Amino acid sequence: MNRIFKFLATLGPVGYAPASGTVATLVAAPLVWAMEDLSPADYLLVSGILLVASFWIIQQALNAFEAKNHDPSEIVLDEVVGFVFLFNIIPITALSIVLAFVLFRFFDIVKPLGIKRCENLVGSIGVVADDLLAGFFSGSILALCILVLEYF
Repeated sequence: MNRIFKFLATLGPVGYAPASGTVATLVAAPLVWAMEDLSPADYLLVSGILLVASFWIIQQALNAFEAKNHDPSEIVLDEVVGFVFLFNIIPITALSIVLAFVLFRFFDIVKPLGIKRCENLVGSIGVVADDLLAGFFSGSILALCILVLEYF
């Protein structure tokens, strides 16, 4: 069972690639695009199920990795969850996916505005929370840009 949880949490070989978080976010982009036709309620449901499942999968993977640090770089399912979740705030378009990718990677790498503190949370909550917050900030900035552009 441990191998299955490790495989899911690392997205197979993705978690072992150089710049694994960026690669995982690139993997998430087509997933988001594939969900473009879902209603907002269905998208929220699917992303919510992914979120809940990821907490459990990542916790099992942390146990399997016997992780001494809170967020092993091999675990990248959290990047997928954070990126997918930010599209609950903004519409899915080719442009929004590209812009969201850039902003999400910025917030996930730099970890400003208290995002870094999330890593101190215990277990899978700490692993996923920083990516959810990075997604929240990315989506919020893009939503504000959309509102400003629609106003003018």
